[in-house]
Amino acid sequence: MPAVNKVYTHKAGHILPTDLKQVDTQFVSFPTYNNGELCFSDLVSGASGDNGASVMAGKCYDVNFFYTQKIGIIDKGVAFILTYTPTDKVYEGLAGDATSFKVVRDGNTIHNENSISEDDYTIYRFDVRTAIAYVGEEPGIASLSGNAGDVVNPITAVLELDVDGDGLYAGKGDRTLSVEARNGSFTFDNIALVKGVKLNGQLIVTAEGYAPLQKLVSFEDGDSVVVDASAALNKPALKEVVNLSGLSSSARMNSVMEFGIRKEGTKVESFSRLISLSQFRAEANLPVDDGRVSTYTFDTGSIPADVKTVEVTMQAFDSTKPDDIQNFPGSFRGYGEGGLAKASGSEVGLESAAFDLLVMKDQNGKEITLETPANKLNKNVDVSTCVNRWTRHVSNTQDTIIMGWGDYDSNDTGYQVPIWSNDNSENAWKFVGIANYDLPLQVFKCVSLIHGDQDT
Repeated sequence: MPAVNKVYTHKAGHILPTDLKQVDTQFVSFPTYNNGELCFSDLVSGASGDNGASVMAGKCYDVNFFYTQKIGIIDKGVAFILTYTPTDKVYEGLAGDATSFKVVRDGNTIHNENSISEDDYTIYRFDVRTAIAYVGEEPGIASLSGNAGDVVNPITAVLELDVDGDGLYAGKGDRTLSVEARNGSFTFDNIALVKGVKLNGQLIVTAEGYAPLQKLVSFEDGDSVVVDASAALNKPALKEVVNLSGLSSSARMNSVMEFGIRKEGTKVESFSRLISLSQFRAEANLPVDDGRVSTYTFDTGSIPADVKTVEVTMQAFDSTKPDDIQNFPGSFRGYGEGGLAKASGSEVGLESAAFDLLVMKDQNGKEITLETPANKLNKNVDVSTCVNRWTRHVSNTQDTIIMGWGDYDSNDTGYQVPIWSNDNSENAWKFVGIANYDLPLQVFKCVSLIHGDQDT
């Protein structure tokens, strides 16, 4: 990462040498730069905090403007490049002369006539990770192609590229590419990347009515990556819709939505119902024997008030079956045990016995973010993090795997199993809770889940 040695502040539009005020001496240490973010330490004891230092102390800021000195000195003086990353707008001018800065590139529109150094900005890229501007250098190129199997309906392949290297996908500094499959295949050509630097991406292949395929890919200059994406047509997704528009605000706070999947012979179907909180509590300990595989229960009060219709897409997967495991999102790595963040290096290897797809969208097709309801399904559960109750039935083969892991928490009564939730923005599995496994019934019940994909 680039080092920060001096920090100056100035009023907007005033960047002559006499306008600059050096403030780095007022901080305990120099600010640190990391992938487009600049973080300041606290003020040193006795610092005045003048010229904005007190405002910046102890805070981190997104860096949108980058002022880069060009290599070499031209006849007119020292040339600088000013890059505004949010709109990909680039200026060039002379040090100490604010009026000399002109636009040389605006998105894909090139204005080489404004270049004081007479450079060609047709090929230009700015690497946020290193804060280096490259003019006229051809970037590295890679490609990705995939076989999407028999095309029975439109298939869309989306490639989210982690350009800024922060481990997140579809962020402000990243790129998202999208293509439709033709004759069962799709291709992303000419994927630009920094030469000598590996570029990670998240590939999501979707077909209407099917569970999506979500995989991690990586590229280096000259790579031609091929992915078997036929699993996008591997397993139909099940859908249920619940209409909340007729509920009063009081009824929302005292009702429960239940979604689930059941199996009878080879037939797999979904179900849903909207019931009162009192009925849910009355049925909580009743035996259920209707072929259920998975059941998801939500306090309706956790659904935002502006949501009138809830559409749930779901499917249950058996990790012991080769066809099902192809749909496992991301990699078999997880983080977050003991509250540790991903950045702390707490990632561990995962084994899976079962995983479920669960996506909730509103009447406008927007994914629903659950809120903390006024009432709780279980008074002993902190609903700020536990808004979903998940019950999962497993087969004899899955039971053998689970028993082979051993009790996750031997200090607690019963047999515990760890639960992980997949975060699509990171394509990573996060530890979210522990389920109690009922040995005789081969059922585990968890009241410590957030909404999203789940795995054990």
